[in-house]
Amino acid sequence: MRGIRWCTVVLVVVEAALLVTGRLALGHAILMLVCVEIICALAVLSVASTRYRRSRRSGQRSSTSAADAATAVLPGPIFRLVAREAQLMAAVVRWLLRVPIRPAASGSGNTAPITIIPYGRDQVAFVWIFMALTVLEIAVVEIIVPWTALRMILLVLGVYGLLIMAGFVAANRTRPHILTSDSLLLRCGLLADVAVPINQVTSVSVGLRRAGYGPIIVGDTLTLGVAGSVHVALNLSAPFPIRAGKVVGEVRTILFAADESAVAARLIRSQLPDA
Repeated sequence: MRGIRWCTVVLVVVEAALLVTGRLALGHAILMLVCVEIICALAVLSVASTRYRRSRRSGQRSSTSAADAATAVLPGPIFRLVAREAQLMAAVVRWLLRVPIRPAASGSGNTAPITIIPYGRDQVAFVWIFMALTVLEIAVVEIIVPWTALRMILLVLGVYGLLIMAGFVAANRTRPHILTSDSLLLRCGLLADVAVPINQVTSVSVGLRRAGYGPIIVGDTLTLGVAGSVHVALNLSAPFPIRAGKVVGEVRTILFAADESAVAARLIRSQLPDA
């Protein structure tokens, strides 16, 4: 199965090398690729179907079973890339359709009242500018590039880039921070979900700090950077174990982004035990 996983990737690389060196005609390369793809597809579907049914019979959810089937037939790096991009595309759809945030998304497992704390608003304007420049670039390419095939490739890459950039923004807007009476779920797009018990929070402060994008731990501070900045700081009563994506450690301070930092701080303070 491991050979099947990488078969298509290796074949594309080999055929590209043969095409560049002139040792293989384009028509023959396409025919060879199609034949191998059909054979591989049949084998992949058979293995994936078997793995999916086995996982379902063991009591796993359909989403977990589908992921298990995909990991059985795709190389690890490719599966993670495909899964992440599928999540970004799903976030774009949810953002455009304005799908409401479900209470269960708080991670509490109940329907207790929740308060949504949005973030990533500053990034939206940047994406609109980027999209406008990309559309202009596509128009220029259509005018100055004489080869139809190259224009189509550049068009597809341009549109794909737009969707990916929109996906990062949509992930922020559709996965906000969620505050309940007993916990605060802090997020950083698709990269991190950090649930902090309210009784662990000793103080909340507001202040703009520069940060990269994504979770990072420096010393005893976790930073959940979005659009190059964070706005709110939580101080915790004791070292708190954190797993934010690939970032693992114990922290006493958490910095995160919020559209309305003063409002976010006031809402969190209202839930503190001594409020």
